[in-house]
Amino acid sequence: MKTNFLVSKKANESYKELILYLESIKNRLSIVSSIDQFEILEEMYETLKEYALILFEQDKCPYFYSKIIDLVYECEKIVTGFQINSNSNKYIINEFIKVHSVDTLLDYITTNIRNIIIKEYQEYLKSTFNMENLSVNINQIDLTNLCDIMSEYVKEECLKFGIKCEIIKINPAFNAKTNLYKGKGYHYFNILEFQGHRYIMDLSYSQFFKQNSSNMLSRLGIPYLEPCKPGIYMMMDDKRSKVASIIISRGWIKLTENNFKEYLDGFTLSYRNGLYYELLGKVDYTTNYSYNDYIRFLEGTDNILRYEPKEGLGYQIKPLKNPYLNFKINK
Repeated sequence: MKTNFLVSKKANESYKELILYLESIKNRLSIVSSIDQFEILEEMYETLKEYALILFEQDKCPYFYSKIIDLVYECEKIVTGFQINSNSNKYIINEFIKVHSVDTLLDYITTNIRNIIIKEYQEYLKSTFNMENLSVNINQIDLTNLCDIMSEYVKEECLKFGIKCEIIKINPAFNAKTNLYKGKGYHYFNILEFQGHRYIMDLSYSQFFKQNSSNMLSRLGIPYLEPCKPGIYMMMDDKRSKVASIIISRGWIKLTENNFKEYLDGFTLSYRNGLYYELLGKVDYTTNYSYNDYIRFLEGTDNILRYEPKEGLGYQIKPLKNPYLNFKINK
């Protein structure tokens, strides 16, 4: 973040006003219902976009802006939101004797790994809070930052059954060199191959579908605030929603060209900030990338920056010219 240390009196006064405003937002969030919390966040995001036009003089980030973002994150943390619920119980297979097909074998592998995570979570509750014998299901566990270990568990389980398994890393914008999030923001999933068919398995996928601030489209357009998670983009489209729902509940889906595109489209959209749409001239939550495009991106033989402006990806480094751009409409 390149900062501007020479700011005007107006910018300084606006900064003080904004700090007081955000402190009031923080207090309001702590005393209202969950529904009201989201309405307050909507107000906060719109106000921030308005103030950004004053604070970013000549599109330069003011020296005090990091304090504003820190306070915004404090406000967002108050809103815990809701964990997505799924019908994962429908696919539980705890006994190998119930395995009679490739589908049920993959369900068995998924169940085994989810049981490992549940057990580890129960042990955490016991050691940290002295809570024992709690009934916990996978939907109650936040799987954020567990993609690497869960993909390793998948590979270990697949090895037992002779299933070819590859761990795939999705870097932000599909390219580690872009460094969109300073070395963070990557995700791991698995590609399985068995009896002539391939499958996508992503057992930590639900982490992107929490109903909280990270999936609020109104946060788009705020400088240096991370764009939305893939979840909101997956659920707004029927084809993407179907793929996402299957992976969240079952843990896996057959790898077809269409399923692979829909799955990765969610990540592509999550890298786009508000400035991307202002530069595009419209709000459009679709992509023109194909299965083959994504294969080239993941292999590193092509680069998404050939097709999308870097300033429209990752952290937005300057404010929108139009702070009232509506990101909730899908044209």
